[in-house]
Amino acid sequence: MKTKEKQLTTVTHRLTQLKPAKYKSIRLEAIAVQWLKNTKLRVKESSYVKYHNMIHNHIIPDLGAWKMEQLTTEVVELFVQKKLERGRKNGKSGLSEKTVKDLLTILKEICLYAVYFDHIHCPPLTFSDPLLPP
Repeated sequence: MKTKEKQLTTVTHRLTQLKPAKYKSIRLEAIAVQWLKNTKLRVKESSYVKYHNMIHNHIIPDLGAWKMEQLTTEVVELFVQKKLERGRKNGKSGLSEKTVKDLLTILKEICLYAVYFDHIHCPPLTFSDPLLPP
């Protein structure tokens, strides 16, 4: 097995191990859909289409089942690593750093939206840019 494939298998396995327990709270998918509806009223059509595609092609499939308060920095970092290594729909290569940064920006906005509308009491994670050196 190639090193990159082994790393991806490890990341995917770790992400599976981190699956959240069942809590009675709102899932990221529900908040993302609400945020998208709200955002549609404030942005150009082209921006809305980009957000829609990023949410439905990347964020919801990988993080949609997570409860908002259970999203941790570790979960998001694993998501970022997976997207950089094999994030394209065909699974053969990763997304560009710019695209992954855009995904993180959208995810941050969704989390802030959840805080603003009292779906969670505090931001579930700290957003540093995992693509920049410490």
